[in-house]
Amino acid sequence: MNQDFLKENITKCILNNAVPALGGLILLVIDSFLDGIIVSRMIGQKALGGLTLLTPLLIFQTSLGSLVASGASILVSKSIGKIDEYSIRIIFFNQHLVAFALSILVFGLYLFSGDWILHQLSSDEMEIAFAHSFYQVFSAGSIIVILSMSYGALMRSFGQFRNMSLFLLASILTNVVLSLVLIPILGMAGCATAILISMFLYAILNLFSILRIYHRVIELKVDFGIINQILSIGFSAFLFQFSNIFRQAIILKFINLQGNNDLALYGVISRILALLVIPTQALMQSFQPLYIANLGANLKERCIESIQVVRNYGILIAIVFCGLGMIFTENILSAFFKENIMKTASLEAFRIAILLIIFYPIASLSFVLLQSSGNHKMATILVASREVLLLLPLMFLFNQFVVTNAVYWAILLEVAIYTTIIYGVTRFKTGFMVEKPLTPSQLWTLKQ
Repeated sequence: MNQDFLKENITKCILNNAVPALGGLILLVIDSFLDGIIVSRMIGQKALGGLTLLTPLLIFQTSLGSLVASGASILVSKSIGKIDEYSIRIIFFNQHLVAFALSILVFGLYLFSGDWILHQLSSDEMEIAFAHSFYQVFSAGSIIVILSMSYGALMRSFGQFRNMSLFLLASILTNVVLSLVLIPILGMAGCATAILISMFLYAILNLFSILRIYHRVIELKVDFGIINQILSIGFSAFLFQFSNIFRQAIILKFINLQGNNDLALYGVISRILALLVIPTQALMQSFQPLYIANLGANLKERCIESIQVVRNYGILIAIVFCGLGMIFTENILSAFFKENIMKTASLEAFRIAILLIIFYPIASLSFVLLQSSGNHKMATILVASREVLLLLPLMFLFNQFVVTNAVYWAILLEVAIYTTIIYGVTRFKTGFMVEKPLTPSQLWTLKQ
């Protein structure tokens, strides 16, 4: 049982775990970059457009993985704080039952409604054909996707950030090699097969590592109470991801309404943003298990210090990376497209999107705090309502009055408003825990 979360210096603990977490996240996004570049160069930009078209279905699949990963890992982190190994073993078994049931749901969704969903998003039959070729294979391997995500989350709960990153490196190298071999033979189906095999390797390596931590980690006991807690706690993380399906559908539709059918550009922008926010994501991955373990152990002063450390570092990193993205815009985009000259509107769209990362640290930290401190229902409400109450009205408004890049301006304003709201709610719900450092009298009160 990793007790460093409860004893080690907060800043040292967060940064020591954030570094390997950062490496792992960089590798993950590089993997996405390489998939995009390989598909674009070996098959064509229509294939990359087809991969982008799958965004809603892929988000749904990963959102179910986030549900299991978040729900199980939070329960495990609480058990670590309470030094309760028996509960961890039961949680580990029951998360597999949830993962299996959800994987069937993913495959069933694609079989019955996949074609309809893709045709609602695009009228380009070539892009739709590429999307089908990829996803008919990938959806069949949903259990691999969900379990690999949940094992990774458990490794973070156990503080095994370094091993997790090494396993991810092995997985990505496998994916690149297999993609180069299988794509010329099987096309998009080969791309999906390569990803699934590499994720299976990642899952197996993590599983063996977890089994080494506990000699008998699986307690073969069906516990509906645990299953309900996994679903309840993980639902806010699921909805956070799942709402992106509606979000992506709205964005794709309004891009088409503006007469800009270049889905490949939006796909590239999405990948770049994913790369630039990973330092903050690494901080959050390091922060959450430490925060929950100390909360479970009732070490509230350590919880408060950890919040302040992550908030300050996160804001600083976001500002630096936003500046770098602005400076090297054209260089970044040229890596994905054969044309050496970018359109002015494309460069502007990218720079508008880069501003989004400024809001990410506060929005992400606020969400993690709500989810981890027993306010996951409030987090769920905020996440569930943002697309309908904010994004959709702003899209209509900007589409009427803004000629160039209306979609990206609307997204920027929506994110700014959402960040302000969720930060305010978090301050209200958690009190001084997101405020300035505690006074000696407050510390004394907590210790009592």
